[in-house]
Amino acid sequence: MKRFDAIACRESSGVEEAKKATNRDDIVHVMDPVFLCNPDIYEKAIKEADIQERNVFFAYIWQKKYMQERHDLITRAAELYNVPYRVCGNPNAASEMKEYLKHYFGDRFLERLSVEDWLHYIKTCSAYIGDSYHGLCFALIFHRPFVIVYNVPKSKNTSVNRIESLLKLVGLEDRLFINPKTNQDWNIVLKKPIDWQDVDNRLERIKNFSVQWLKEVLAAKSKEGNAEDYIREALYRKVNETSSKTYKNEQNISLLMKEKETIARQQVEIDQLRNEIAELRGTLLMRIYFKLRKIKRGLF
Repeated sequence: MKRFDAIACRESSGVEEAKKATNRDDIVHVMDPVFLCNPDIYEKAIKEADIQERNVFFAYIWQKKYMQERHDLITRAAELYNVPYRVCGNPNAASEMKEYLKHYFGDRFLERLSVEDWLHYIKTCSAYIGDSYHGLCFALIFHRPFVIVYNVPKSKNTSVNRIESLLKLVGLEDRLFINPKTNQDWNIVLKKPIDWQDVDNRLERIKNFSVQWLKEVLAAKSKEGNAEDYIREALYRKVNETSSKTYKNEQNISLLMKEKETIARQQVEIDQLRNEIAELRGTLLMRIYFKLRKIKRGLF
């Protein structure tokens, strides 16, 4: 990481961790890329959606823990808005997670959603509940009422740090609820109006900083040379890697040849021992034979 010309993080805690890890003081906090592009891109994508359903209560769930409590919370939230609800999960999740969602939400679980359909549901939903960072991002972009319900494990979790950082940035920290088993006033917060003008102003300030930082970084001349230097260095590394692999392969081949020679020598020694044993056996049998003849002659 120390060799990068510039480093930025999506969460403030990540900035501090990266500074400690690299001993650099030029690492900055920037917006997630979804905030940096023109929102028209998302509007165009939504027009390509295959669904027309609107004004539902939408939930996007990644975590498996406390699924019953999440089910109860989503059901009550939909009743609060007097609308049906739809639930989707991580499309790349294991089949076990999908079976969990099917079990708890039945036909309200949307197993397969295109990106366009997913954007459509967040854009047009009456309200949103989830534990996804990017679900939160698009709730802010589309001005949807929301609460984030997140179960924080004992181990350190970067996802919730990212969520906390973004909520603090827009002044909506009260919309994060840790552990859905706790009796919290999520329904009051969900119905509480959001000052979207204030949210947009806050986002716009750091968005402008992020875009400007990115432009300056991309325009700046590399600390270690130009593009040709990078290509030359990459080729040099590739040659070294190939040479190293070749050397290791040659070493392995040499070891195999030595083992083969050792086995061949041992085989020769084994054959010699077999021949000696055969000769000894023949000599011993002859001696026994003549000895027995002498004994017979003495008896008769």
